[in-house]
Amino acid sequence: MQCPSNDDKKPFCACRRYLLRRGSTLEDRDFDGRTALHAAAAAGHANVVRHLLRKRAKARTSSDTGETPLRAAAAAGHFEIVRVLITHYRALIDRTDERGATALHRCQTS
Repeated sequence: MQCPSNDDKKPFCACRRYLLRRGSTLEDRDFDGRTALHAAAAAGHANVVRHLLRKRAKARTSSDTGETPLRAAAAAGHFEIVRVLITHYRALIDRTDERGATALHRCQTS
């Protein structure tokens, strides 16, 4: 598995390789049910999002509260990630969270 070519974050690459070799998967979840894709989308790491998606991370995944990577990116104002998730990975734009909010709602309340 190669690191993104324009990603100079070698500690990220070394950490990912270490975890994957020891049985972690792209779909492992944190205590709120968020995946690495949720975290990268929320933080605005477009190169990491693209890399995870190329490695077949699920763009349509939801956390325990119904949060999707698309809504996480929209709430934080990361347009490039929103565009990638919708255009190339067909993220569901009308999926709602536990409060009934869509990605559009999250854009408007951020």
